Amino acid sequence: MALGHYDAQIRRLRRHFSDRRKLLVDALGRDSLLKETGSHFGGTSFWIKGPDWLDSRKLAEKAAEAGILIEPGDTFFNNDAPPLNYFRLAYSSIPENRITEGFEKLVACVKSLAP
Repeated sequence: MALGHYDAQIRRLRRHFSDRRKLLVDALGRDSLLKETGSHFGGTSFWIKGPDWLDSRKLAEKAAEAGILIEPGDTFFNNDAPPLNYFRLAYSSIPENRITEGFEKLVACVKSLAP
């Protein structure tokens, strides 16, 4: 760390992930069903808010069948009745050429769960 290797690594990762992040931001901007929330400051994932009727635990199961992994958000809330329509969507391990298609599949999964 004293030699600056950590800072250099962080800069490399930021450049490496910036295109992936932009692809996901663009996909989110084209969709009205899912909204980015609390992910404006970096990292390698987005917190997503789905429609009020969405149960992200069921979405995680449905999405996994389509080859998409999400992390339901209810476990991150510290209350007895956490909202179920939040989830975390990471992009760090997804190749750029699969992000847009994967997001479209995820939206289709959400729509398939609509009441």
